[in-house]
Amino acid sequence: MRTTAPSPAAAGARRLARALKAVLSLLVLAAAVAGLPLLLAWATPVVWAVAHDDLAHLLDRQDTGAVFLMLLVAVGWIGWAQFSFCAVRELIAQLRGRTWHAPRGWVPHSTPRP
Repeated sequence: MRTTAPSPAAAGARRLARALKAVLSLLVLAAAVAGLPLLLAWATPVVWAVAHDDLAHLLDRQDTGAVFLMLLVAVGWIGWAQFSFCAVRELIAQLRGRTWHAPRGWVPHSTPRP
């Protein structure tokens, strides 16, 4: 069978689509890495103003849910830090043409089958 080469217009359209996808992905990544801490920086003092007294009296007052919100903000900061670290490491590896393997303990291991 004879294969035909793709037309230059089709190849150019694919190249443009890949470039647009790459730019869009970079914008989403930048928004996540830069935008999430802005949101968390706004939310942290708001939640802290409500929750710091509830945290001190956690066991002797009625629960208002403020302590849960503080925990949620803390988990948000930790999650953002880990995501940003991994994203930057992966970006550096991609620019060098290599792959980055997560350190031992960062990747969940599946249980071996008997």
